[in-house]
Amino acid sequence: MARRKRHTPEQIISMLRAIEVAVAQGRTVAETCREHAISEQTYYRWRAEFGGLKLAFCRTRWPPSCRGSGRRNLPVRARQGGGGATTCL
Repeated sequence: MARRKRHTPEQIISMLRAIEVAVAQGRTVAETCREHAISEQTYYRWRAEFGGLKLAFCRTRWPPSCRGSGRRNLPVRARQGGGGATTCL
C-alpha cells in the first residue's frame, strides 16, 4: 500500500490558489489537479474546507501545533466558519 501524503494548510492554500489561477486562464480543473498530483475530489474537498482562507491568516493565526495534516488539526472556529482561534482538536 502506498504511503499517504499529508499536506500542511499552507501547502493546501497555495495549491488551491494556483489551481484557481490556472482555471481562470482557461485550463480545466482535471488537468491542473493532475499537474499538482491530487485528485479532483481532493481539490473540491480542500476548496470546501480551506477555500475562504488566506495564506497570511494561516501563518499568523494558527500556532505551529495546529499546522498538522488536514481538517482534524484545524482550529475549532476555522471548521465552523468563524474567526481565528488557537484551540486545536
